[in-house]
Amino acid sequence: MRLTANIPQPAPPVIQRRRLQRVPAPAKLRIAQITPGARFESEYFPSERWHELEQYRPEMLVGSAADLHWLAEKVKTAKMRLDSVNHAIFVLTASGDIPAADPLRVVLWRAFGVPVYELFVGADGTVLAGECEAHEGWHVESGCRFYFLSGEELVADSRHIKGIRTGLSGTLETQPCSCGRPSTRITDVRLRPAMRNRLLLAATA
Repeated sequence: MRLTANIPQPAPPVIQRRRLQRVPAPAKLRIAQITPGARFESEYFPSERWHELEQYRPEMLVGSAADLHWLAEKVKTAKMRLDSVNHAIFVLTASGDIPAADPLRVVLWRAFGVPVYELFVGADGTVLAGECEAHEGWHVESGCRFYFLSGEELVADSRHIKGIRTGLSGTLETQPCSCGRPSTRITDVRLRPAMRNRLLLAATA
């Protein structure tokens, strides 16, 4: 008689999806994420699937500054039509990235005509801080803390990771924002010169 063991099969991996926080992001909107990393409650379109975006007709976009700029150029040159985007765009900025500057916001506004919000995310995809409707800096998320290392570089603690080096400098503002939220904000956010020089050297290597 042949005996067969009832070996339990491993459960499929769980993809943790995060909700877009604080700025308007109704759950029923079609959200397309075009950059890997933190997975929000959205449909993910890697670059090889961008040709499917027109058919998907997203109402919101989520991605890095570089990917969103690339996509905006496709829209600008009529290589892609995305007039379905009618709610907002979320720029994901990670440690070591250059914060979204005005020229990028102008490019995205001209291509899509919707508000642009920036979210600062950790390596694990946790949203550490982000813009509100007032666009007066980044609100520090609940459970996170920012402080200065040697009085210069901003360092963050999330619920799960401590001492996240951001490569950024700025001002920690405790006065209430005009949006009414009382949380600490990071204003005048900029990449530290040492980090900027490192990126320039890497680009020319």
